[in-house]
Amino acid sequence: MVGASQDAFVRASSSSGVRRVSVASVALAVVPAIMLLVLMTRPVWDVDVFWQLKLGELTLLRHAPVLREPFAALHLGEPLPRVGWLAQAIMAAARLSGGWTALRLLDALCWAGGFWAIAWACRRRGARAEAVLFALLLSFVLAVATASIRPQSYAALSFGLLLALLRLDFPPRRAVPLGALLLVVWQNLHPSVSIGLAALAIHAGAGLLDRFRGQRDTWPWTPMLLAICSIPAMLLTPDGLSIFAISAENARSSLAIHAAEWLPLWSPENLHHLLRIGFVMGVGGILWGGIALQSRLQNG
Repeated sequence: MVGASQDAFVRASSSSGVRRVSVASVALAVVPAIMLLVLMTRPVWDVDVFWQLKLGELTLLRHAPVLREPFAALHLGEPLPRVGWLAQAIMAAARLSGGWTALRLLDALCWAGGFWAIAWACRRRGARAEAVLFALLLSFVLAVATASIRPQSYAALSFGLLLALLRLDFPPRRAVPLGALLLVVWQNLHPSVSIGLAALAIHAGAGLLDRFRGQRDTWPWTPMLLAICSIPAMLLTPDGLSIFAISAENARSSLAIHAAEWLPLWSPENLHHLLRIGFVMGVGGILWGGIALQSRLQNG
């Protein structure tokens, strides 16, 4: 009797158009909330947040980026790089309007939003829920140690949106203007569009290879044109051409104080990151092999 009732329910559900939701799909809806909870409960370890916020407040007060050093006694009045000025202003506005809770929530949403954007785009393009779920979890485990309240969170969002734009495969006439605008905003939030340029070059190279092999009918116009757009985008900040010298000096200073994120993965300071990467790659390889085998078995 119970079996007959279940069969009748399944038939009725199918005929009425009711979709059966998989466990992976439910988990994929829950995981973002878990990611947000983890980010909101993590300690704020980047002490630069305090002068970043003060610079943001001054930017809001003056309605323009701060041009001269206002803090360091030995350098008062000297030209000040406007690196991350837009993110600083947004961070300051969030804290002034809603306190530290609002600032932490905004930062967490931006940092995680980059992961959510590409996950949503992959799912929309037909990727299996299981594959997207595992990719989301593994990438989060790999990157969460770098999360703190800082302009890099806005760069993470921008990078995720760029990858999502490429994955959605919009026509170039639509994707290129959107992508170009994103690159300019990204560079003013945090000057790391060079990372986007590297990703665009990889996408363009893969697309060209597929084109020459006859595996695609069109040229990869979107990543190629956006790669070209990323070069002037790097200069469209208040620092202009000096951004390259500023970035080089920042790299030298960071290496001098042994900032872990500037050191090689094999350095003692990054050993825990290296172990985490090895773990994630191992688990990812096993999961990828399992999904590939399951798909092959299902397809005969």
